[in-house]
This record gives sequence, C-alpha cells and structure tokens, in this order.
Amino acid sequence: MQANVQANAQVNAQVNAQVELNGRAQNSSSLAQSLQWDPPTPPNSGEPGGRGQGGGSRTQCDRYANLQAIVPPLPSKVQWGQTVSDRPTLWIYAPEGFADQEMVEIRLKDSATGTLVKQQFQTKAIGPGITSIAFPNQAALKVGQSYQWFFSVQCQRPDISDADTINTPIILRGSITRIALKLPIGQQLRQQKDPVQKAMIYAKKGIWFDALTTLGQLLRSQTTSQTTTLQPSAVSMGTVSMGTGSMGTGSSKPQRTASPQTPDSPGQMAWKQLLDQAGFAPLATVPLQPELAPAQNSR
Repeated sequence: MQANVQANAQVNAQVNAQVELNGRAQNSSSLAQSLQWDPPTPPNSGEPGGRGQGGGSRTQCDRYANLQAIVPPLPSKVQWGQTVSDRPTLWIYAPEGFADQEMVEIRLKDSATGTLVKQQFQTKAIGPGITSIAFPNQAALKVGQSYQWFFSVQCQRPDISDADTINTPIILRGSITRIALKLPIGQQLRQQKDPVQKAMIYAKKGIWFDALTTLGQLLRSQTTSQTTTLQPSAVSMGTVSMGTGSMGTGSSKPQRTASPQTPDSPGQMAWKQLLDQAGFAPLATVPLQPELAPAQNSR
C-alpha cells in the first residue's frame, strides 16, 4: 500500500514537472513572438558609418578584420540607433576575440558642437563571440542630440621598422541619437521589473541600444556558470553574411556547441527575435563574452 502511494506521488510529481515545463515553453514562445522591432525614422544619414582599416601589409590587425558593430544599418549603410541612456553601450561581434593587452579606443563626437571625448585602454583577452564597451565615462549624451561614435583597435606590426605601417587601426563607426521617453512609456518602464518585458518596450519604440543592452546584460547574468564555446569553423570563418547588414562577403555562419541559455528561455528567445528582425540572425547563437575592460597592468 505504502509502495503504491509512493509510486503515485512520483508519477504526479513527474506530471506536474512536465506541465510546468510545457507552460514555461509556451510562455517563452509567447514572449518571443510578442517582441517586435520597429525601426525608427532615421535622421540625416550623411554622417560617417561602416568601417575603415589603415593601409599596409599583413599585420596583427588581421584578426580584427571582421569586427562588426551590432547596430542596424540604414539604406545609406550608416549604422545608427537611438538610446534613452546618457551613457549607452556599444555591442560588437568579434569572431576571433581580442588579444590580451590590445589597445582599444572608444570616441564620441557631438554632431552639433564637434566636442570629442574618448577613452583608451589595453583590454583583457576576450574569447570569440559578442562583447560590449560602454561609451566614455566623460560622455553624457544630451536629449535631442546626435553623436558620431568611433571604436578602434590600435594594432601594431610585429616588425615596426616600417614607420608607415606601424599603426594600422581597425575602425568601426556610426551614429547615435538620445531621445526623450514620452511620459506613459517612461512610467511603463519604471513599473516593469522583467528585463525581457522592458526590452520589448524599447524594441517596439525603436530604441535599439537599450533593447539590445537590456537583453545582453540579462543573458550575461544567466550564463556566468555555463560554458559557451564556438566551434573552430566559427572562429576561423572570416566573414558572415548578414543580408542588409553585412559582415563581409563569406557565407559561413557562426556555430555553437553550447547554448548560453536553455532553448526556451524568454531572454534568449527575445534576443534571437531582436537580432533576427534587425538583420543579425546568424549572431543569435554566438556566445556572449564579458565586456571589454582594462587589463590589470594596462597603461
């Protein structure tokens, strides 16, 4: 009799667990399906965008030849987005990661006044995947203002005998506009405790930088105890085609051996939806790496 009771209890527990899992999956699907990226009306797109690379022969910079800022491009190829933050974060895809002690720089230029602020440091090593860097500490974006941003890797040749090719920086560039939130939207965000729901609000209003950062920080916090790696083919793939947003001319796509989240995670589903709708679908399963930060003995 007691054995039967225990057996029934185990069966009920298994059934309840399965129901909970199914419900969680349905909720995740509902969350993901409800995320909608609504691109905003762009400003004057005459500002610089895209990428640049210094001239010279083969250098250490070759490993950064396929760096990509994860910012949707306009038809003019300018990478532009909106934010409501006074110090937003730029997200970058680095298929070969960053070497230890590599000099990186983030610059921000006020499009109206020409005021330029920058931050430069030697970064810690970062594995292949998606990383991020906050805009300079001194930068406090003003509401209604547009800015040009520049991210560069100051690579050095192993042989510096040729002064013309000592420094061949890789440069990513684009623009950003800080906007004000309308009162009802601001109230919704303040009252909303769920990061995924907040990201949905940002995405619906076309606020790219905050939508991506909200989800990226959430996934990072949930993957600190999990291992995520790229297969060798992804590390050495060279380029990834992004449709309207291009990461080169190749056709290989990143592959993963471990998901940074369970497949039915609301955060991961929303992350995939956002990247897919903005033209970055191949990056949805690329590992998230720590943010770029100064190495311990950096200058």
